[in-house]
Amino acid sequence: MSIGEIHLILRRDDQALRDAVTLARRLHAHLTALLLEAQPEVTDYPDAARAAIRERLAEGRRAVMERTNSQQVDFSMQNVSVPLDGSIEEILSRCRLSDLVVISQAAPYDNFHQELIRGLVFDSAAPILVVPCTVVERQFERAVIAWDGRSVTAHAVQSALPLLELAQTIGIVSVVREGEAAHDVSDLARHLGRHGIRAVGHALSMERSVAATLLRYVADEGIDWVAMGGFGHGRLHEIIHGSPTIDMLRGSTVPVLMHR
Repeated sequence: MSIGEIHLILRRDDQALRDAVTLARRLHAHLTALLLEAQPEVTDYPDAARAAIRERLAEGRRAVMERTNSQQVDFSMQNVSVPLDGSIEEILSRCRLSDLVVISQAAPYDNFHQELIRGLVFDSAAPILVVPCTVVERQFERAVIAWDGRSVTAHAVQSALPLLELAQTIGIVSVVREGEAAHDVSDLARHLGRHGIRAVGHALSMERSVAATLLRYVADEGIDWVAMGGFGHGRLHEIIHGSPTIDMLRGSTVPVLMHR
């Protein structure tokens, strides 16, 4: 597969915009920027609030135009109205035919943004790249696959192939819990090799958690991004009981590509 169109969910001029433009340039893909617009449901919405909404949209448009023009990326922009009740259905419907959706990491207090990311993973049908807010210029050249043998992880790997082809260094990491055997990565390495992608397997003894172990490896090896399955046990189960998915979405220091 190839990536012909990337959707960027833009709430501000942030790192997600930088990474989306970089990927669009390197993959020769069209970038569609979705600018979220709060939609007042009352006629007496304050004029100052309406003006602030218009200014944020204008700032978003300027940021997209400046960055895409500077890197000669083909792009378009769409306004997406978000009802005050926080419904995300219109956003999801715009992303269902996307080859890749890029969105910034949610702040701990931003319930709307957290729910939007979960909704995209479950309901958009597209792979999702969640980008932390730390400003970094990266080329996506050092990647790691968090491999656990599950179908959702295999799905993420298949979706990540065009990005993996950009990478110069790829690790396949199996996090090993005490008393358990490492997941066999040889079949995955062989499969990637048949796509012309060389990857090296690593077994890591679990530290405090799967996410903490992965992030330690990411920091030690200078990794640019991670591919992993998302919500393999279902959204409600993982929200209640916790999971590597939740931990990585909240705490990753590099972009995380998920597909379910």
